[in-house]
Amino acid sequence: MIAAAILLGAAGTAMVFTQVRGLFPPGFFLLATAGSCFLTASLAYVAELFPTELRATLTSFVLACQVAAGSAGLAVVGGLAGVVSPYVVMLVAGGALSASVVALRGLPETACQDMTRPLVTLPSAAGG
Repeated sequence: MIAAAILLGAAGTAMVFTQVRGLFPPGFFLLATAGSCFLTASLAYVAELFPTELRATLTSFVLACQVAAGSAGLAVVGGLAGVVSPYVVMLVAGGALSASVVALRGLPETACQDMTRPLVTLPSAAGG
């Protein structure tokens, strides 16, 4: 679902930035769909990556990173808008999205790693 959302987002972004009026509405709705799919799937996925004791803290940290990355991305695109063609910026962003789809294959679930061992070992409350 995350990979599909990334692909939908890339398609929607391409449609929005073609500067063809007729492609803007469907591109916008593709982006909205991609955002909804990505948010719900990533929250469920992130919760499963962390031990129960750390889920709330680390999930909120991941969400904060997503908001920060989105804000930084908007600032970078805005700063580059007067210097570089928007097509170049979108090609670079599309390349980053494509790389993230490939990077999904390195996660434990898709790399055939044992998911029964704990990712983090916490000290016991008895001091052991």
